[in-house]
Amino acid sequence: MKRLAVIFLTGALILSLGMPQALATQDEVTEAGTEIISSDFPEEELDKVLTQDSPWYFLKRFFERVRIIFTFRQDAKAKVWADLAEERAREYAALERKYAGEDIDEEQLKLLDKALQEVLKFTEEYMEHILEDEEGEEVPEEGEGEAGDKYLRRIAHLQRIAERAPESAQRGLSRAIANARRQRARMIAKGKLYDPDLETEYYSFQEFTLKIKQADCLLEADYKQNKDEIDAQVKIKQGDVMDVRLKGCKALEYLLPVFDEMNLEASMPQEEVISAVLAAFGRDEGYDELKLKIKFNDGTKINIEIDPDDDESNPAPPANLSFLKFEFEIEAKDKKLEAEYQQEKDKAKAKVKVELKDGQDSELTGNEALAYLLPILEGLKLDASMAKEDILGALLTAFGWSGSWQEAELKVKFSDGSELELEWKQEEDAKPVTGVPFKAFKLEVESHDREMEAELKQKDGKYEAKVEIEQEKGRDIELKGSKALDYLLPIFNRLKLNKSMSDRNIIDNVLKAFNWEGPWKEIEIKIWFADGTKLVIEKKLDD
Repeated sequence: MKRLAVIFLTGALILSLGMPQALATQDEVTEAGTEIISSDFPEEELDKVLTQDSPWYFLKRFFERVRIIFTFRQDAKAKVWADLAEERAREYAALERKYAGEDIDEEQLKLLDKALQEVLKFTEEYMEHILEDEEGEEVPEEGEGEAGDKYLRRIAHLQRIAERAPESAQRGLSRAIANARRQRARMIAKGKLYDPDLETEYYSFQEFTLKIKQADCLLEADYKQNKDEIDAQVKIKQGDVMDVRLKGCKALEYLLPVFDEMNLEASMPQEEVISAVLAAFGRDEGYDELKLKIKFNDGTKINIEIDPDDDESNPAPPANLSFLKFEFEIEAKDKKLEAEYQQEKDKAKAKVKVELKDGQDSELTGNEALAYLLPILEGLKLDASMAKEDILGALLTAFGWSGSWQEAELKVKFSDGSELELEWKQEEDAKPVTGVPFKAFKLEVESHDREMEAELKQKDGKYEAKVEIEQEKGRDIELKGSKALDYLLPIFNRLKLNKSMSDRNIIDNVLKAFNWEGPWKEIEIKIWFADGTKLVIEKKLDD
């Protein structure tokens, strides 16, 4: 009976995972619902179901709650919840049948979704408990092979559901299938279930990660198994012709038969491991890049990484190249460029990556990156004595960067051993300003519930500025660069100060210009006037 409870609970889980999709698209609800009805419940049974749109439905739920309250044994309570899960599924199917071909009332679907979500919560919490509790019981003989294997039938049913389920349900389906496979393996290990194919080999891996790159073809597979679930993802991309992405149950359906063909062990030579993996995935030996990480159930591991940078055919760096290491990154609102080069002994490594806002990213590695980057670096003449703006201009020209940019970063190690690190940020770059009566200005004022700091300084004929306001009630403000200047310049234009004024008059004028209201505890004002004179005021409330 407990096995039946698990099957019903799993069925409710599948239906509940499908509910968001049902709420979203009426046509998909009708199509999927028809398939569920025809396979799970006979029509004459659905005719007798009391559904949520009945005025007597509340009585049905009342008696269900009474039944739950007065059921005390854990195994009996699990059976009650299994029955209720099946009843919610039956109600769902009855509503589907009743409203087939019509617009389903959204309120009805919300009520049904709420009920199924309650069952889903119970199912998630107790599924593993029920399965583990089942281990201690003898399995009655029901024949050999698949005909007597309820686990295989459950797995097959879940896989059929997965074929039509939305992507949002695949994770839950994967977990349900993993539970069924794990319990089946336990029964086989205890000798309580006959398995002619010994399918327990599917779970020889705890983790499996693979990346194979061949010309314009990329294959990535990721599989992780833990106590509660199995996660799987597969990505297959071939130029602009193919882009396949599988997750959850669909990824498992692809990976498990492949795993079955490998028959790997951590003690195998690297060449044999690579050959077995390539053969299982239907790939030839002509790969450009291969990364493989496997963690077996017994704790042993395989870690193989063959990068094009390790290829002996990598060209030697030019003898007259000025850089041992070069890293450049520049970013705008709609694009980003990263370029890396490193010379080690008689070999060179390179990577170039371009990210675009529309998602059309591209990446070059190994020989392809070197072929692109070396001509640029050979023509790039940089020197640590150059002005910062001149270095950035040379970089933009060398890389053919057109349009605006927000920030950039450069890290260089020259062939003579010297190093250079620079950063540029467009919004913080100093801005030429005229008409400011100060060379520098600093204000710090504090009360019991707020603080303000404003600073302006002149450097190389240009001004840099920042404004920070922190307050217990209200939003904090932080301005830098041009935004801070735009805030401060109107204030300075109406601020009339001179050294002959008293400290009190200066403080009052400054606070009024900055719209400071109320008392203050501490204040500091430092001003360097254009004529070279300096003013410093520091006060506390008790002064």
